[in-house]
Amino acid sequence: GSHTVLMSWCADVGREALPFLNERGTPTVLVEDSWWHGGVLDTLSVDGRPGLVCVGTEYDQLQVLGAWEDYSPERVRVTGWPGFDEYSDYDVVQVSEDVRVSLDLNNQWPLVFLSVDNNPGIGELCRDVVGALNDIGLVVYLVPAWHPAFDRTTPEERLVVEAALARFEVGKLVDRRNVQTSELVTAANVVIATYSSLLTVAAALRKEVIAALYTETGFKQMQAEMVWEMPVMLIM
Repeated sequence: GSHTVLMSWCADVGREALPFLNERGTPTVLVEDSWWHGGVLDTLSVDGRPGLVCVGTEYDQLQVLGAWEDYSPERVRVTGWPGFDEYSDYDVVQVSEDVRVSLDLNNQWPLVFLSVDNNPGIGELCRDVVGALNDIGLVVYLVPAWHPAFDRTTPEERLVVEAALARFEVGKLVDRRNVQTSELVTAANVVIATYSSLLTVAAALRKEVIAALYTETGFKQMQAEMVWEMPVMLIM
């Protein structure tokens, strides 16, 4: 059997296994994969909490301790978000140049990264983004990036998103080809998403960041998953 079990708190199977693992005396470590997931923490019973929690920031550390009465502060460590480690070695200027060469972006137009998230209402968001860009008239490269789980979780949004992108009139709609998402975010001038962790990355890289959430769709889903906490937010 395992000597230690490492899990993310957005993984249902890991959380459900905690009481069993604790009963067996198996050491467990719960790692915060992005920002505070308060709604998830509040559902963990006393016998279903991990032996150690690794969080991204001191703020998140306080939230964990506030959610779990009598949980030792020594068991909540601030380690940063491991999912962001790959950016630490990035040469932003060089990556940006490489991306533009790879995608044949020969003009010095701004690069707008649009995260097509697997959230309800993403079609409406894409429609409004395209409409705003058309109205502004600023010539840009628009690069949409579809969430890997899009067709599995929100297939009903695909036709709406595709119709919205087809209406883009100013600049050029760019096929991302095989360029990695991390590289696209690094090269972008503007990053638009709902409440994707990519927004946090983009903010750290000093990009222009827009988090667009609609009250009855994306915002409701974010509240259900993460309560109110979001590093960068513009509610639309």
